[in-house]
Amino acid sequence: MWSPDSKHFAYSSFGENEVRLSIFRSLGEKFVKVDLPSVDEKIPKPENDPELKDMKLDSEMSESEPMRWAGPNMIAFRKHLLYQPKDKPVEYANEIHRRYEIAMTIDDDGKVTTETKQIKGAD
Repeated sequence: MWSPDSKHFAYSSFGENEVRLSIFRSLGEKFVKVDLPSVDEKIPKPENDPELKDMKLDSEMSESEPMRWAGPNMIAFRKHLLYQPKDKPVEYANEIHRRYEIAMTIDDDGKVTTETKQIKGAD
């Protein structure tokens, strides 16, 4: 997927338990891969959320909102995490959902800044 100014290209691939995002940026006459930080480091840990303290991450679900370019050097996408109680059987009634909007901005030097915001009311 090309950025609006055609100076960046994003590619995502899907594995059994993961989605892998790769971004390339124009550097002169060639494109180079951008070193992307882990998005997971920007998502609050369950032990820091009182509602999730006795929960474990069960899965990551797909979102209807696709990855998109929010500007010439900013890519945005959503991450949907599903948590289940650590000591109870897996049941729909016990699960907690967390959805996050992720925005990655690529600076002119190729460094990436990541912002994460929980989407309230979507849990």
